[in-house]
Amino acid sequence: MVSTRVLCLLILVASAAAQDNGNQNDLTQNGGGQNGGTQNEPDQNGAQGQGNGVTTTTTVASGGVSICADSSGNLTPASTACSNVIADAACAAVFTPIAGTDASRDPKCMSSDTYYQNLAKQCMKTCGMCCTMPNYSCTDKPNFDCEKVRPNCNTTNQVLRDMIAQSCPLTCGLCSGSCVDKSPLCALTVKDCRDASRYEAMKEECPATCGFCSPSGGSPSDCQDSADYAPMCVRNVHLCGDSRYRDFFLRKCRKTCNLCSVQPPQKPIRVGPNGICADSNVNCDIWKRNGFCESTFYSADVKKQCAYSCNLC
Repeated sequence: MVSTRVLCLLILVASAAAQDNGNQNDLTQNGGGQNGGTQNEPDQNGAQGQGNGVTTTTTVASGGVSICADSSGNLTPASTACSNVIADAACAAVFTPIAGTDASRDPKCMSSDTYYQNLAKQCMKTCGMCCTMPNYSCTDKPNFDCEKVRPNCNTTNQVLRDMIAQSCPLTCGLCSGSCVDKSPLCALTVKDCRDASRYEAMKEECPATCGFCSPSGGSPSDCQDSADYAPMCVRNVHLCGDSRYRDFFLRKCRKTCNLCSVQPPQKPIRVGPNGICADSNVNCDIWKRNGFCESTFYSADVKKQCAYSCNLC
């Protein structure tokens, strides 16, 4: 049985969706949904677009880089969609609250000083930088009344949660789908994402920040880790989000790393028995057979190209 509250919310979501469908012609004429087909691509400043084609930085008319704002420097809704980790008043005591434009952001929010950097991560709303967080780096569905859904953002009903993630991800902080960070401190502990001893805790508390969410589209039932590498995949699961080893994991650890819907690369990366250890040159097998590893002619730095093949890990 579906509870009365859940049923009412389903009706509410369906009604909002119907209103959205009824206005789809207007949306097209006004540019609604134009980001739907935009691929996530990093910009030249290293900020990466997430969900729905949204990017965290924009080049403004002056040539500078604007954060969570449009090309005119006006803040986007995602800039202040999150909540501060600490009290708003505490944040305001350190940073002047942002006021509508990128130019109004307190310079301390972008300070290189570690003290202010750590405080800014706890005051993302005050600093107008929510769009840099995985859970708030997208947009809500156009013409969808997400304010009516907001009270149910934290529902534990998975069916409703998935529906809300599709229609109101920004409002509810579900830009990573129904996979979200549970801890408000993930931005402060992101370095622990690659710590093997902290993997289980970080997977539970900070899956979006750490990149541990499963990709959309699910996993084919026949997707498996390579039989020869399965134990190694499990030992190194905490490195699944590390770009240095992505090609290898796409080849050998697709199931463990939730990469079943991703096309593997053409050239694999090899791995040593005690963990990640790669050959960087595709000719290492041939070189090894020709005595490369034992030769005193080649320097240690040159041999590092074949770290796995030459047992240099």
